Order: sequence, then structure tokens, then C-alpha cells
Amino acid sequence: MEAHGAVQSLALAFGAGALVTLVSDRLRQPPILFLLLIGFGLGVDGLGLVDGDALGTPGLLAIVSVSVGLLVFEGGLGLDRETIARAPGAVRGLLTIGVIVSWVLTALLGYYLVGLPIDLAILLGAMLVVTGPTVIQPILRRTPLSPRLHSALMTEGILIDPIGVVAAVSTLEIVRLAIEQPGSADAAAIVGQFLIPAVTGVGLGILSGYGAAQVLRMIRRERKADAQTVVLVGLAACMVSFGLAEAVSSEAGLVAATLCGLVLANTAKPSAEEMRRFKETTAVMLVGALFILLASRVQLDRLINVGWQEIAFVVGMVLVVRPLSVLASTFRTGLNFRERLYTALIAPRGIVAISLGAIVAIEMGRTAAAVAESRPELQADAERLETMVILVIVVTVTLAGLAAGPLATLLRVRAGRPNGVIIVGGHRLGRDLAAHLRALSVPVRLVDTNAANIAAAASEGIGTSMGSATDIRWMDQEVASTGFGNVLALSDNNEVDGAVSQWASQRFGVPHVLRWRRDKPVPSPKGQPQPGTAMKWGRPIRHMLFQMDAGLARVATWEEAGVGAVAILGVDEQGEVHMVDDGDVEKAFPDGPPEGMRFVGVEIGPANNKSAGKIEADGDEAGEAAEKSD
Repeated sequence: MEAHGAVQSLALAFGAGALVTLVSDRLRQPPILFLLLIGFGLGVDGLGLVDGDALGTPGLLAIVSVSVGLLVFEGGLGLDRETIARAPGAVRGLLTIGVIVSWVLTALLGYYLVGLPIDLAILLGAMLVVTGPTVIQPILRRTPLSPRLHSALMTEGILIDPIGVVAAVSTLEIVRLAIEQPGSADAAAIVGQFLIPAVTGVGLGILSGYGAAQVLRMIRRERKADAQTVVLVGLAACMVSFGLAEAVSSEAGLVAATLCGLVLANTAKPSAEEMRRFKETTAVMLVGALFILLASRVQLDRLINVGWQEIAFVVGMVLVVRPLSVLASTFRTGLNFRERLYTALIAPRGIVAISLGAIVAIEMGRTAAAVAESRPELQADAERLETMVILVIVVTVTLAGLAAGPLATLLRVRAGRPNGVIIVGGHRLGRDLAAHLRALSVPVRLVDTNAANIAAAASEGIGTSMGSATDIRWMDQEVASTGFGNVLALSDNNEVDGAVSQWASQRFGVPHVLRWRRDKPVPSPKGQPQPGTAMKWGRPIRHMLFQMDAGLARVATWEEAGVGAVAILGVDEQGEVHMVDDGDVEKAFPDGPPEGMRFVGVEIGPANNKSAGKIEADGDEAGEAAEKSD
């Protein structure tokens, strides 16, 4: 019967989690609050259909730990040097001074305001230093922020999780040891409890990440790096490092998984992006299931009957602890006052916080049973810890979901109109356009499924994303970050360019989208304008690529066009990008282009060049090799 209850709970948690996430995506709201409510409704005090405790304590803790390991690995895959470098001082401050200040102030609130024993107050402080990447990332996708603020919030959300877990679990073990064996928690034991998981996790994570990167390079040299192989290599590296670290020290696995993802993100970027696309779906499923499983255990009367101390504690966390920790940790870090204030007010907790709440409640419950005579109040205090963590999650997630957008507008920290260019098509034309735009200080990202094209672009220092541009969810969430607001769809595949153009027109607006050619109209609502055409070439892109290879055409930058120069876009003195539909500069700028406008496009050989004419006529046969990259 117990096994039946476990299977039922697990299946319903995964199914309900997926449905809730789907609905919340349509509502453009973080799913965490909805998942909690559904977990309460299906749980032991609701319909009784889901019970996390039915899995048994060891089973539940194992599922939670491994799932969170996969989640932090997936987060680490998205942190490359460029992202971290945008706000290095703020990131360092938030992960060091910010953690310490938050820990101390939370402990003081728990001790003086709530009335917790000092040991449990310190434990509560450790549990709540984390924020929540599972909530922060959807908010950042929905609310474009200034690049350094975006970087600071995203990096903090990902990297603070393993720090918080090591702090909380190490503190938990020290507190349990001190309660069960008074006087045994000496200084050496305390230092070892914190250092061993950190050092073990960092070492094994880096080794596993570099090892996996070398394996992927070898596989790619042999041209056997299909998506499934890449994902399996990454999954193996993550889980092996996680398991080995756990064998040395409890919860060191999360540190190892995070470092493994970080190393792969910076040493095997195309492969890391493939892994991330696969693991994004896995992460969505895991987050949904975990929240519902953990929320199902909670007795609702504990939430309903909270006293004024718990409410005051949550208010203090939002209005005192977080602001003071952010203001102290981001002083002279490059963030201006408005950005620091926004960071101070947006700090939702997520899956790691609720997981820590469950782990602490379970483990402290065991300790309470062992010392029931000497500390009869310990069981109730342990349950209060979990209750306060859930209250903080509910309040901070609700505030972040409702206030993130309006607050960004009020504080003027929204990113300006994104100016970067996404180029779909990593062939020579796409790479050369990207190189010229980079020379004009315009952010560029190339998208292609061809590993050779991606590698060639990366070797030239061009930002790349390897994957199918028809995966609109991936394009929306992973490729089109806050710095991009223009799209060139140059794959020359009508279905690909059509899907990309339709998506980009809806996201960025029709004037910011060009495609190579149109064999048929792009699907769009009646009355809506169609995206423009790059150059109005009218022939497959392989013709152009062959002419470029033969030296009869080249990408160029100019201020005054010469004979045979066809503009694709222009960059004004302020660095703003202007698309040139059909290469018609007069149509794009009826009153003439602004002074200092520099155009980027293609210079083609003279029209009477017989060689050029022959190449155009024979392009289908001669350009066969170039077509493979489309």
C-alpha cells in the first residue's frame, strides 16, 4: 500500500507540475506560487492525493537532493564569462558580504522577534540566504533590465544556491551534534563541516567539467557529436561529480554540480547550449514535481494560524534584511543607486529554500525525538522553521511576480530598446556580417545547427548559439537576451526563415526584422505588415556564398555607397541599428540617412562581369557545398 501511495504521489506531482507550469507560462507569471497552492490542495490537508512523505524519508531526501543537483547544473550551464563579467563586483559582493549580512540579520530577527532558540535562529538564517533562479529567470525574461543589473541578479540566483545549501546543511549538522552530544561541536569540527563540502565540491566539479569538455572535443573531432551524445556526456559528468562529492561529504554534490556546469559553459560552449536546451525541459518537470511533493507535506493549519511574530519576520526579511545586505554588498560595485534598490526589493526564494525547509524539518524531527526529555519544544520549533520558510517563499514570489515590471519602470532600470542583432545562419555571409557589426560595437549572436559554422564563428570571437531557430521557446528564452532587438533570418530555408520572422516580428516589431527571400508570405494576422527582405536578392543564398568564395562579392562597411553596394542595415552615430528593407536606402531614409550613418551590406561585382553572370546561372550546381550550411 505504501508503494502504491508513493507511485501515485510521484506521478500526480509530475503531471500536475507540468500542467501548472504550462498555465503559468501562458499567464506570463512565475509558476512557484501556483505550484505551492496546487501542492497544498492535493496534499495531506487537501484532497489527500499527493503525500511527499509516502516516498519515505530516505527516498524523499534522495529525490530532492538529486533533482536540485540537476537544477543547479542546468543553471551553471548558462553562466559564461560574458554574463558574469558584466557585473563582477556586484556578484562578488552579493555572494560574500551579502550572504554574511543576510545570515546574521535573519538570525537576529529569528532570535529576538520570533523567539527561536539561538541555534535554530542561526540555522534559519543559513536556510534563507538563497534567492531563487527558478523564479528570477522567468522574471528577467519578462522584464528586460540593464545588462549589469540583469547579470547581477541572474548570477546571484544561480551561484548562491550551492553556497546556501552548504551553509544550511553544515549548520544543521553542527546544531544536531551540539544538541545530541553537548560540548562535541568544537572549533575544528565547525570549520571542517563547512570546508570539506566546499573544497570537495569545487575540486570534483572542476575536474568533471574539464574531463567532459575534453571528451566532447574528441567526439566532435570524430564528427559523432549528435545532440543525444552531448547530453549524455553532460549528464554523466554532472551525476558522477555529484555522487563522488556526496560520498565524501553530504551536500558537497550541489557545489560539484554547479562547478561542473560552469566549467562546461566556458570551455565547451556549443555543447553546453545543447545540454541546456535538453535540461530546460527536465528542470521544468523537476521544479514542478518537487514543489508539489514538498508542499503536500505541509499541514495547512500551521500556515493559517501563524502569529504576528511570523508575519513581522517576513516583513523584516523583505524590508530590512534584503535591503541592508544588498546596500552593504554592492557599495562601489558599478551598480547605481536605482539598480541597487531594485536588487534589494526583488529577492524571491524558490526550490532550494523549500527543499532546505523540508530537509531541516525532517532531520530536526529525528533529533527532537532523541532529546524529547531535555528539549520537548524542539519538534514544534523545527516545524516553525519550515513554516517561516514557506511564508517567505509565498510573500517574496508574489511580490516579485507582481512588482518586478512596474518597479523596473518606476526606478528606470529597464533596458533601453535592445540594439543587438541575431543572425540566423552561420555561413560565411552571416559570419562576415557579424564581424563588421562587432567592429561597429553592435552586439551580435549567430544561430545555426551546423557545428562547423558555429566553431568557425566562435574562433572569430563571435557570440554563438547552436540549435534550431525553429525552436521558438529556446529562441525566446535563451538566445534573445536583453541585448538583442533585431533579427536577420538568413538560413535561406523558407520554413526556418518564416518561423523566425514571425516570432521576431511579434517580439521586436516588423521594422527590426529582415529575411533573405520570400518564396511565400510569412503567416501573420490580417492587416499586419510583413517583415522586410535583405538585399531583395531573389536567389538562394548559395549563389551569394559562391560569389563570395570566388572573390566577386564581399561584405563591407561604408558611409557613401559605391557601385554595386547593397545595404542590409545601417548603424548611426549613437550605435542604433536600422534595417534597410530590400537594400533601398532612399525608402528607409526618405529625408536622407543621418550624418555619420555607416551601412553594412554586400558589394557585388559589375553587372556586365561575364564570370559573375556564369556563376549566377550555374549556382545550383556550383554552390552545392555551400548549401550544406543552410
